[in-house]
Amino acid sequence: MRKKEAPLRVAEQGLALSGDAWVWLALVPKGRLGAAVVVGKGDQAPANVLLERLHAVSGGSRAFFPSAQLPHYAHAWLPVYGTPESLLSIPGQRGPQPTPKRLAPADLQYAQVVKRRQSGRVVEVTTKIIFGSEAAVQARLAVSPVRQTMNTRVVERNHLTWRQCHGRLSRTVLSFSNDLTWREKHLGLSLAY
Repeated sequence: MRKKEAPLRVAEQGLALSGDAWVWLALVPKGRLGAAVVVGKGDQAPANVLLERLHAVSGGSRAFFPSAQLPHYAHAWLPVYGTPESLLSIPGQRGPQPTPKRLAPADLQYAQVVKRRQSGRVVEVTTKIIFGSEAAVQARLAVSPVRQTMNTRVVERNHLTWRQCHGRLSRTVLSFSNDLTWREKHLGLSLAY
């Protein structure tokens, strides 16, 4: 990024080229394969791009996807994996037809890991089912070869390794990236390596 978030002027705050950048990552836990990575702001657009890329590399299959408690993921699932509801048109009704909403398929399973903090420390970890049922999520975890409990430790550990190995991702240093595209290419190379 050209500047970090703190010294931005009001005119620069709306630009996607300046300010802090988030790394959005989807990992396959078995083998820690990086399925998709996006570098962008902490808003809805990068979450949508991440799930579109995940959909493209997974051949459209709906994987079980636990994530941290961030509202952007829940809103990104339906445009990518949702099915349009069928609307009945009423004969003789004037005006534009309503746009159909996208509904979650019955086999979509998505849950969030909710961490409660106290004085900066995690004191409780719970789960919140967004799509699917508790029984379906537990059945998916029971047959999983890599995890028996729902957590985000693989992604968090990967972020820690990246922050320790790449100056572009370290906090409060001078070696931050001046351009988002180069940061994303650098992380893609790191994932491939």
